[in-house]
Amino acid sequence: MVPPLRTGTSHGTMTHCQQTVLAIGFALEEQELVIPNMPMPKVLNTVIRTLQYSFTPVHSTAFSARTGTLKKKTLKPVSDVDGKTSCICYFGGDPTPQLPFAIRASRLALEKNRDRILRICWETNGSMDNALLDEIVELSIISGGCVKFDLKAWDENLHKVLTGITNKRTLENFARAAEKINVRRIPPILIASTLLVPGYIDEDEVKSIARFIASIDPDIPYTLLAFYPHFYMSDMPLTKKFLAERCLMVAREEGLKNVKVGNIHLLR
Repeated sequence: MVPPLRTGTSHGTMTHCQQTVLAIGFALEEQELVIPNMPMPKVLNTVIRTLQYSFTPVHSTAFSARTGTLKKKTLKPVSDVDGKTSCICYFGGDPTPQLPFAIRASRLALEKNRDRILRICWETNGSMDNALLDEIVELSIISGGCVKFDLKAWDENLHKVLTGITNKRTLENFARAAEKINVRRIPPILIASTLLVPGYIDEDEVKSIARFIASIDPDIPYTLLAFYPHFYMSDMPLTKKFLAERCLMVAREEGLKNVKVGNIHLLR
């Protein structure tokens, strides 16, 4: 086992493979390096993927898990920000594997755009280290952005079936991020969503998730998303309208005040 390395930053202790992600991410952004045919160690591939959702293919801006090679970045969050850009949003594939790079890029972008609106927003499975979570929450606070947690399932075994890992850290991190919500109530700093996967996520799952959110703060916005078949679950049906309506009802019954259904065009 590779011993932890000190990075000399507020990120604290990170593994050697995480240190590699950080260093190469910066190199790709700042120097536009092309490193062809570099083999990808299994441990590095694990860090990059973090959590494999059964209906979301994993992509990476810096790495190709399919070919095992490193590729030149095509999108540079700092230099690509122009006068028409008002938000940088990091979302699927999950930003967690490259958070050190994304955090630094966001700080540079904010520094270069001090005199105008530039919000930093994140959509994540919430499996990152506490120190990194604190940094992205802080960036969203100071920029007027938000952090959206995908709360995929409440039951731990079901979460493992859908993603391959436990949801303990996700729930812990959600509660941790919620400690900052009173810093700025409008627009909300923390929001949540759950994908209504037919046969897996039903009203009982939503009820438990909604109860958890409401126990922290009933004003946290929560969106129930209709499912579209994709990836390993391409043979699954779309979400039924009656399921979405029942889930919306139970979420409100648990005390949540800001609940809605998203992707309504997919409901059948």
